Amino acid sequence: MRVPVLQRIMLSRRRRTTVLFSTLMLLQVLSPMAFVSAQETHPAPETDADLETLAQLGITPTATAEYGWLPTDSGSDVSRLIYRDVTLVAPVDWEDRTGESVVDGFHILSHAYPVPSDWHGQLASAGIECFSFLPPTGFHCDVAGVSPARLTALNVQGMARMDAVDKVQMDLVRGMAGLEMAAPNPFVNENFAFVNIMLSGDDLPDGINHRDDVDVHSHSGRFATLEVNIKQPGLARTPGTRGMDRTQALL
Repeated sequence: MRVPVLQRIMLSRRRRTTVLFSTLMLLQVLSPMAFVSAQETHPAPETDADLETLAQLGITPTATAEYGWLPTDSGSDVSRLIYRDVTLVAPVDWEDRTGESVVDGFHILSHAYPVPSDWHGQLASAGIECFSFLPPTGFHCDVAGVSPARLTALNVQGMARMDAVDKVQMDLVRGMAGLEMAAPNPFVNENFAFVNIMLSGDDLPDGINHRDDVDVHSHSGRFATLEVNIKQPGLARTPGTRGMDRTQALL
């Protein structure tokens, strides 16, 4: 009677071994596929900005779909900035791509070409205030808690946020990092810098007058001049904050 029992035990062990071996082989096949998928979902940032020098000042990219770091063929439109092309996400895909069900803060909003002359006014009527034109068919707009579905109804073709690395002129960064500037400026060095900024709207970043690292020398409309302590250059390195949104460019 022991022989059949022993045979059943050995057969059961062989089956478990076969299943385990097959599973390991399947994982070996699937692992490269998963790796490729992850690469496609989170591509390395591609920009003409010098990310290494920017990192010396604590300014790094937020490489997500929300900030337009996608292959151009993965988006609905493209906005051409000075250092890179920002891939815009269609409103219908926004929540799936970013996890956000409400759009709030400054975003690039684009329209299909040609842009109607009254589209800027239509956005304003919906409570969306737009400022700079961003080629080829977009504006930099202050979106105050609007759903992606509402933006679709307003004929928004694509949207994304500007990243911190999009907002700083590289010659200024080189000077602030103690490197040689293409246009030397005696008021920019590794200790301090007088910086001209263009704001996203008319308001200065929240709390800027209470900061130890920034001194506001002048402010008129969308332009301001600041003195920045290089040891704590936090003005352009805090992605996702309202203050960051309100700074469009450091010149």
